[in-house]
Amino acid sequence: MRKTLTNLILFFLLLVGTSACSLPGRDAATPLPEPPGADDNLPPPTDAEPGLPTPTFTLTSISPPMLTLDANYFCNHGPGANYTDIVDFPAGTILPIIGANGSGWWLVAINDERTHHTECWIGGGIVSGDVTVLPYPTLPGGFVPVHDESNWSHIIYLDCTELDRYRWIWNEASSGEYVSTTPILGIARPTIIYDEWIAVCPGWFPPPVVKVHDEATWAVVGYLTCGELETYTWTWNGASSGEYVTDVSLFGSDRPTIYLGEVTPICPAFSP
Repeated sequence: MRKTLTNLILFFLLLVGTSACSLPGRDAATPLPEPPGADDNLPPPTDAEPGLPTPTFTLTSISPPMLTLDANYFCNHGPGANYTDIVDFPAGTILPIIGANGSGWWLVAINDERTHHTECWIGGGIVSGDVTVLPYPTLPGGFVPVHDESNWSHIIYLDCTELDRYRWIWNEASSGEYVSTTPILGIARPTIIYDEWIAVCPGWFPPPVVKVHDEATWAVVGYLTCGELETYTWTWNGASSGEYVTDVSLFGSDRPTIYLGEVTPICPAFSP
């Protein structure tokens, strides 16, 4: 009985071992597949944050406003031909625009070593670039209007230093007016008014001048400042009282004459 039981156990073990040997084998070099992970179902990563649109960038180029001169131009103190010119530029010059007046005049940046100005106005030329952001400067201050005495219109504007370019004579026919002895812009009697220049140039006043007459006609041929009187030799005119004649031709007169009664109030220290 015990022998029979032993034989049964051995037979069972032999049967189990044979079944194990008949299972399909695996190559030892073949790696086992990785178990599925929790991240395998996620979409590929992107730079954009989920739920937000991907930003896009567009590069824009804004050209600075420039003025190309299509002819020779004067560059003036103000936006108009009645302002004095600072410098002239030839055709083809390109200048940066820094302002406008809305009427075709452009404020440009310059570097004029002669006058030391850094800006001036040009009325014309070819404009390029973005002019929509240009400022509209106010008209330049510090300028005295010069009038045409015949119709009282403004013919030009001068700053305080430019007033000294001309010789201004008291207008005896009017009050508070001085007339230049030099024509300006074709006007024979350019005039400035005391109330207008004193508001702009409170320290400026026309230097006093003395009349110079032509002895033959007694017409006023010119004017001299007190200092200029000293540059000539004046000789007593024995034929008249209180008159002195210079020994040189002056203002187109062969015998330019000054009258001491007119000289003394203006130049009290002068002595012929």
